[in-house]
Amino acid sequence: AGLRAIPRPQAITLLLALLAAAFALVLPTSGQAHAITRASQTMYTPPAGTPSPGSLYPRAVRLQYSGSSNGTLLATFEQYSSGTPVFPIYRSTDNGNSWTQISSISDTHNGFGNRYQPFLYELPTQIGNFPAGTILAAGNSIPNDLSSTELDMYASTDHGMTWSFVSAIAQGGRADVTNGQTPVWEPFLMVSGSKLIVYYSDQRDPN
Repeated sequence: AGLRAIPRPQAITLLLALLAAAFALVLPTSGQAHAITRASQTMYTPPAGTPSPGSLYPRAVRLQYSGSSNGTLLATFEQYSSGTPVFPIYRSTDNGNSWTQISSISDTHNGFGNRYQPFLYELPTQIGNFPAGTILAAGNSIPNDLSSTELDMYASTDHGMTWSFVSAIAQGGRADVTNGQTPVWEPFLMVSGSKLIVYYSDQRDPN
């Protein structure tokens, strides 16, 4: 309260200088920042008569270790149906303006159906026999009666066009979020050093 007020011209000059400094800190030195604006796009609409909720739990990855396919978006989600569920794979080569389904990941291990919580990940480096750019998908294989849960992993070496079963990550009990039930949920993949790590939610611990 005791400081002298800055004259208006000096205050405006100071404000402009502060704004210029702020922009210098925020904007990349290589060029101006920009944003993409467009009308919202719909990847998938459940057909009439599809069991509720129709679709859920979308996940996506932008390829950056796949050579000429870098920049491609791949996406998947829980797809509810009256048959055996799969994880559909959609692709966009125009930053999400349009999408095309290119494949589905079927439960070739248990035959129950790939039902819940898919996750997509692109290997940034070679892991085992899988080269950098391999797409991994992990999700929950669950039968129609929800009596068990199993987190399974699939791999694609052709940018999501075809998939093969790799391994079962973890098995759990009934797909029920009630405390005391013992399911496993929600796999998340990452690479650290030369190791592939899977995190997941685990209800098997009674605590």
